[in-house]
Amino acid sequence: MSASPDDELREWWGRSRDRSLRALRLCLGLSPKEMLALLGVPSRNDLRLPEPPPKRETPRQRGRPRNDYDRDAVILAMQETNGNVRATAGMTGIKRTTLQDYLRREPIPEHWYVYGRGLRVEHCELLHRSGVSPDVARARAYQSSKRGLDVPVWNCRGHMMWVQTRIDDPRDRRRRYKNPRDATPIVDVSPRGRGLVLDEDRTLYVAESPRKADAAVSVGLACVAVQGVRMISGDEHEWRYIGVEGREVVLALDGDAACKPDVRSAERGLWEFLVELGAEVRVARLPPDLGLDDFLADSGSVADLDDRVAGYSASRGAK
Repeated sequence: MSASPDDELREWWGRSRDRSLRALRLCLGLSPKEMLALLGVPSRNDLRLPEPPPKRETPRQRGRPRNDYDRDAVILAMQETNGNVRATAGMTGIKRTTLQDYLRREPIPEHWYVYGRGLRVEHCELLHRSGVSPDVARARAYQSSKRGLDVPVWNCRGHMMWVQTRIDDPRDRRRRYKNPRDATPIVDVSPRGRGLVLDEDRTLYVAESPRKADAAVSVGLACVAVQGVRMISGDEHEWRYIGVEGREVVLALDGDAACKPDVRSAERGLWEFLVELGAEVRVARLPPDLGLDDFLADSGSVADLDDRVAGYSASRGAK
């Protein structure tokens, strides 16, 4: 909305009154008193315009209005480009400088896009809380689906076999993970940690899910995973390929192994199976309600995990 002539005159008069009167007086060759007499006022302080109108209740908007961009589209583009602002601007059609201003005004956390494309924000948060590093997550190729987080399961030879789904809102919390009907139990080996797992000089850890094994690999541990206590592989060829004979193996199942009979039974069965293959098996007894990923994320120390490792007795469990 443009200003009225009276407003413009009032603004000019307030800024330039004294200079204007002096210039006019000099042009006419008059003294200050003669100038005031000509204008019909006793002093220059009486040279006032009418009072301005009251201010608006809502101030006039200054500058261009801020554009509201599709935040999900920006996050998706940053996942595709690994956070490169110039490439993101090209994909979204937003001017680069404008996108930079938008990201300064409404920052996007780095872990929302470093885990790779196809992941929703809540799943990026889950991987971040679990302590899974971006390179380990990208190698496994996590994906978001309608039901939840799809977790590819890889065998010891580096082939993706099938996909396990972690359901976001399960009706029964005991059935949070969904496996395909034709899924067979295998020893899951993180693609990024395969070299660590095949190194027989390293202690081998066994976690209860691939995501928890990825958290262990992220801190430099040689870790494999089962797909739940009901999906423990009994294929001795897989375990021999990994190399468990004469090797120290630590079972790091969830903390509920100490109180749930089915988990305790599965842990004991896996211990007996690995002992038959010649492994030196021990158990890491985690705190209740904590998985291996939660424990490493909370403590951040492999030494704290080693402090919880103990021997195992077939009749009593962990000593």
